[in-house]
Order: sequence, then structure tokens, then C-alpha cells
Amino acid sequence: MDWLCRVFGFTETLRWTLPDGKVGHSELELENGLVMVALGPDGFCMPAQPTNYSVQIIFFVSDVEEHFRRSKLQDVRIVSEPADKPWGLRQYIALDLEGHGWEFTQHLRDVSPASWGAKQMV
Repeated sequence: MDWLCRVFGFTETLRWTLPDGKVGHSELELENGLVMVALGPDGFCMPAQPTNYSVQIIFFVSDVEEHFRRSKLQDVRIVSEPADKPWGLRQYIALDLEGHGWEFTQHLRDVSPASWGAKQMV
């Protein structure tokens, strides 16, 4: 995260540090954009997944259950089924044809980062 901030001018706005000291999740902002950087499939929220991928794209949708249902009808490879997360989101992850991870997310409620172990940076 430090390198991305120094080199590309991002500002780190949120950090979730795991018990072993690794950064499990970080949010970086630049102008009107936001990128979430996280450990891969062996990391923070997806242990022992059947596949490995290096890119995970996150999209917010209005109804994650309906989106999931439509995706399954198309025989999409599902990594994780919809689940409520402690950070106030309901999410599922699927893979595209090239094996990139796509996380579809629905906002359920506002939750303070401290309540799930993250630290507001700015």
C-alpha cells in the first residue's frame, strides 16, 4: 500500500490488519476513484478455495441474491455463495472465463470499521 500511495498518489483511507500483522484489506482513493486491495484467495476471507486468482473486481449491485441467481443460470463458476459480512455487505464471488474473481456486493447497513477490526486511516 505504501508503494502504491507513494508512486501513484493514492491515499490509504482504511486498513484491516490481520493478527499475524499482514494487511488483509486496504482501501486506496485517488481523485474520484477507489480501489480495494486485499490478500488473495488464501488470505483474509476465502481460505482453501478450489481455485486461485490474482485479480478480484468488485461491483455493487442493488440485489445480490437476484444477481447470483441469474449468474448460476449461466453456469458461472462460483467461488463463494452470497453471505452477510461483518462490514455490512452481502457478497458472492464468481470467476470469469479467464479465471478472474468478480465480487458482487450489496450494501446492507453502515458499520464502523472498528467493529470488524479495521482502522480508519484518514
